[in-house]
Amino acid sequence: MRIQKNEVGVTLMEVLVTIIITSFVLILVFSIFFNGLKVSNKAESNSSLQQEANYIIFALKKVHESGIDYTITVEDSKKITINKGQYNEQVIEKMKFDYEIKINGSPITFKSIKPKGDNKKISIELTIVDTKIDKEYAIKTTISRL
Repeated sequence: MRIQKNEVGVTLMEVLVTIIITSFVLILVFSIFFNGLKVSNKAESNSSLQQEANYIIFALKKVHESGIDYTITVEDSKKITINKGQYNEQVIEKMKFDYEIKINGSPITFKSIKPKGDNKKISIELTIVDTKIDKEYAIKTTISRL
């Protein structure tokens, strides 16, 4: 009886080494992917907060420069209303954001502003908090009417 020594195949050790190397590569690829996804979500949240703050400041600046008397109302930190008259009101509301506005250093829930009178120039501090991820964005600016 003759024994053949020319065996073709893969040993168990080779299979185990291949599985280990493949698992290391997959772990590395998935960790890079999920880390990139996390960074992307954070950047998107920051961008969303900045866009919301810019929109609110722009709306306030626009109405202030028009010279019309107006009121600002912040309801339950969830809703900002800019009222320019009986039928002319602008509502800014997003359920995932909390808003806080300080005018000339004082927090407001309701403020009547007369741009033609003493309030030609006002200092505004706007803070927006994304309640889902507990991220905050604050902006300080001054708006004025000539």
